Amino acid sequence: MRSPFPGVDPFIEATGRWVGFHNVLIAHCSELLNAELPENYAALVEERLELVDLSNDPLPEYEEIAQSYVDIISLPGRELITSIEILSPTNKSKADGSDYLAKRAMMLRRGIHLVEIDLLLGGDHLPAREPLPAGDFYAFVSRRDRRRKSDVYAWSIRRALPQIPMPLKPPDNDVSLDLAAAFAMTYDRGRYDRSLRYDIPLPGSLSDGDHTWATERAAAK
Repeated sequence: MRSPFPGVDPFIEATGRWVGFHNVLIAHCSELLNAELPENYAALVEERLELVDLSNDPLPEYEEIAQSYVDIISLPGRELITSIEILSPTNKSKADGSDYLAKRAMMLRRGIHLVEIDLLLGGDHLPAREPLPAGDFYAFVSRRDRRRKSDVYAWSIRRALPQIPMPLKPPDNDVSLDLAAAFAMTYDRGRYDRSLRYDIPLPGSLSDGDHTWATERAAAK
């Protein structure tokens, strides 16, 4: 059974199931991109370790957490062209986000395209030079030839997930990531309709109207 929400289901985050959902979502994004990419490209699931503060004490207690992401490489030389990040709660926390922001700055300096997708209500938004457009969820497309200005896509909890452009190596045109299809595949095949709690408070700072709307959809579920 499909999620009661047209786009992001916020109860994945509220129920504490985001980590597992994130990892499978990354795999489906790679799968869908490989179906669209020209033959001289490949979308690969990669993994890195990040230090995460697991304590609230003055003396932090760190643990290494694996974070999955997708790299688009050109073939046969395996040149990294585009890196795709779907943010996790640790990327958006004040305590742990600095580790991701340092890696983010390094990736931007490397001269690759960087695509960052934020599907979480909680935590801090990525830093931006200008105020972000109104929205609950965001995608940032930073092209290597336009570093000082990212393309920002914003949408509300009431909207379906958009197609996100993936820049490639010139002169090749962008390909689109069908984020809605990847999300639906992850939700349906993971049986999240059976395992999520739809009777708990939502995270983040939804408007009163959107909070009421989301609560009513969850109650109907």
